Amino acid sequence: MIKDYLKYVYLFIGLVLLQVFVLNNVYWLGYVNPQVYILFLLLLPFEVSGISLLLLSFFLGLMIDIPSNTLGIHVSATLLVGFIRPQVLSLISSRDIYEKGSLPRIRFYGLAWFVKYCFIITFIYTLYLYILESLSFAHFFEVILHSMVTTVLTVTIMVLSQFLFIKE
Repeated sequence: MIKDYLKYVYLFIGLVLLQVFVLNNVYWLGYVNPQVYILFLLLLPFEVSGISLLLLSFFLGLMIDIPSNTLGIHVSATLLVGFIRPQVLSLISSRDIYEKGSLPRIRFYGLAWFVKYCFIITFIYTLYLYILESLSFAHFFEVILHSMVTTVLTVTIMVLSQFLFIKE
């Protein structure tokens, strides 16, 4: 039990450090910045309660906002992820209830399911994040393009991480 909690603590710390010190300083193609840290929320067990999910979402966003000096933007976006995750899971589920003890991983549900799950949540997250950053609908199509490219890159990194780093 404690071993499982420690895995998530290490995942939280590792993804926050990766995002803050590496990925926030890298912009591919001039403006694409992968937001891999939300993988923490996506990999949480299905059984996590709604309040716990929202609290974890809040603290995850806060840990990104503080060093980035963008107080509120990432908190708001990660809270959105915490809020929509159960609905997205029920939307893409071919079953009524996920198997007890299974986790939202490629190993349990396959590559197509995992890509769909990550893509939907990551696109909603990035679109919301970039709309908040621009505070305008004047460049809406640029925001959508930016969100799509960022989502594809982020989901690609998330899928690769499943094969390279996430071991059960």
